[in-house]
Amino acid sequence: MNDDPGYLPSLLRYSEATANYILACRDGEGLILGNGLVEVFGAPLMISDGVVETADRGHIIELLSRA
Repeated sequence: MNDDPGYLPSLLRYSEATANYILACRDGEGLILGNGLVEVFGAPLMISDGVVETADRGHIIELLSRA
């Protein structure tokens, strides 16, 4: 997302066309999922219905529990 200024607007548009949440990370950020653990590095974004917000660990775990 850091290198392309049009990437986030594209994700926002796509989020309006899908029922799924989108988790996005900037360069240097990320998520590690394994063995029932969730590690969050940085401030990943959660995108849905054209709205972007910071995805905290609780939001991420909630989304994963629905999958």
